[in-house]
Amino acid sequence: MKFQKDKENNKLILTAEETELEILEDYKENELLHTPEAESEIMENFIGNSDFEYIDPADISALTEAPIIGIKNENDDIEVYVWDQYQIISMAQGFDEYNGIIELEFVGSIFNSLNI
Repeated sequence: MKFQKDKENNKLILTAEETELEILEDYKENELLHTPEAESEIMENFIGNSDFEYIDPADISALTEAPIIGIKNENDDIEVYVWDQYQIISMAQGFDEYNGIIELEFVGSIFNSLNI
C-alpha cells in the first residue's frame, strides 16, 4: 500500500497495490467485502510496515466508530486521519468502489499522550 499526504486538501491518500487488490478481489468474490476481517487484512501491510497506527476513538475522546489512523509528526504530536464514510461503506468497500484509492480526512493533531 502506498500513501501520500495531501496537505492542501487535508487528506491521507491510500493506494492499494497488487497484494491488497488480490485480497480485495477474494473478499469480493465471497461477498465478504463489508466485513471487518476484509478491512483488517487489506490494511495489515500498511499498518504493519509504516509508522501509522490504528487509534481507538475512545483514546482520543472521539464520539465515533469511524476507523481512525494516526502518525507522529515532526513535533511528536499525532496527526489524526479518519475514514468518514464508515456509515455508508467500509474502507475495503471504498478501495473497491474508488478503483483502489481511498482518502482519509485529516481531522487535526493531538498532543501525544498515547505514546504511539
